[in-house]
Amino acid sequence: MGKKHLITFLLLFLLLGAMSSYADEGEITSLPGGGWWVGAQVMNVGERTATVMFTPILGLEMGTLQPPSADPATTSVPPRASTTFMPGSYGNLVMDDGYKGSAIVAADQPVVGIGQIGNNLIGGDQPDPIGVTDGRAAAQYSGVGYSATDTKLTFPVVKNDYKHKTTTFFVQTVQAGTIYITYSMDRGQATYRDSVTTRVDGQTVTLSPSDADVPQTCTDPDFSCLGALTITSTVRLAGSYVEHNTTENPAQILLSTRGFTPSDFDTTIMFPVIKSMWRGRTTGIQIQNIGNTASIITLTLSYQDGVVSEADGTHVRYDNVLPGSSVTFFPGNHGIFKGPLPPDHITIDDEFLGAAIVTSNQPMVAILNENDFAPPDVTKQTVFAGFPQSIGTSTVLLPLVKEDYNGNQTGIQIANIGTDSVYLEAEYVLDTGTFTVDEYAGPIIIPPGKSFTFYGVTEYWTGYEEYRHGVGAVTIRAIPVDGTDARIVGIAQEAERLPGGGLDYLDTKNYEGFNQ
Repeated sequence: MGKKHLITFLLLFLLLGAMSSYADEGEITSLPGGGWWVGAQVMNVGERTATVMFTPILGLEMGTLQPPSADPATTSVPPRASTTFMPGSYGNLVMDDGYKGSAIVAADQPVVGIGQIGNNLIGGDQPDPIGVTDGRAAAQYSGVGYSATDTKLTFPVVKNDYKHKTTTFFVQTVQAGTIYITYSMDRGQATYRDSVTTRVDGQTVTLSPSDADVPQTCTDPDFSCLGALTITSTVRLAGSYVEHNTTENPAQILLSTRGFTPSDFDTTIMFPVIKSMWRGRTTGIQIQNIGNTASIITLTLSYQDGVVSEADGTHVRYDNVLPGSSVTFFPGNHGIFKGPLPPDHITIDDEFLGAAIVTSNQPMVAILNENDFAPPDVTKQTVFAGFPQSIGTSTVLLPLVKEDYNGNQTGIQIANIGTDSVYLEAEYVLDTGTFTVDEYAGPIIIPPGKSFTFYGVTEYWTGYEEYRHGVGAVTIRAIPVDGTDARIVGIAQEAERLPGGGLDYLDTKNYEGFNQ
């Protein structure tokens, strides 16, 4: 077999039983409620059919006293196509109830992949169901290739029952080793430390701020339980975090994205999508100063359709952000987003959809949270990592995209992070067929700093109806209009839809596209 291209998936939850019954190290920190399960979507980005191997590794907290087990799995994947690994009646993973750990995915072709966490019930009438009745929480996060691991990880947000929200962290060591944990809370005014050692290569540890005695339960203007996290080690690391309501059974929301390594640190960060009351959705951005001195951080808005409005080009600035600490940009009363919008888009005067660029005089990392306030009885939330300017390339890979598949729809938001305008083309490889999208009322062109959305192409765009109800992978390519700088980044966001086109109750989820 040729060179193996490793993707590390940080979570493999299947909490259908009480996990603590398997442990020999005391109570385990885990997500609220129960019924958690994880699936992984892996995309072959090579030129030949790939043999993909999925190997689970038991988490540190599971101990040695009759722990649950999980079997490895192997499958073949054609070029530019994807495959799913998941437990349960409809899945291909054999796992004991209560299994919690990580996995390594290896292949003889280059691959990328994501993990998907949920507690929604699947196969309830089957002998091996997963999830829990009335569970609706869901999130997606990017797998991490070996070359992207590092001896340092940072997370811009830590919550320990801050406004009833808590973050749990999952850190995987490529080799067995000790990790050192530093929580920077209260805008850098308070520091808390901890450490933990894994026993085997590829093992995951679960971290909670409560383990390091970080204060619990605070609200503005008290920030003692809100902050950021930095992890270091002598071995290479990958990590992910989830944010959830502190106590909820069954859980209704979940947010997840990867941790950042030094290759992500930059003084310019791009967000392909930012919203204020756009179809009920509003975003907030959390930024961590990774530098050695206090920083000045500025956010600039760019409306997606290029329409002149008060919001287009708006600057918002934070001064004196301390090293290791984080700050939040949030519309609040949405005053920074006001401005005239096209009549066919108006639902609220300050409705806004576009992109954002954040700049600083010190290196930084950032995430974006999104809240959906439109449904009358439920809230949907999701998160994704901001893109450093240095990461942009001419190709973005998306391992999981749904076109009205089992009532789920994926929108793809692409932003131009380069200096020249580019044409976009999207190659869809679905189980319903393969096709390329390169026009929307003419060629798809986005100027520097702007964004474009591929949404419902098999339902609303002409010529692709025969591919509707498909699931698979998408490759987005950028071609310079003039010049040579074709650099894009993108995210995929999935939401459930009712038959009539409305939104159902399942949580929203998204992940960062992979640059190639």
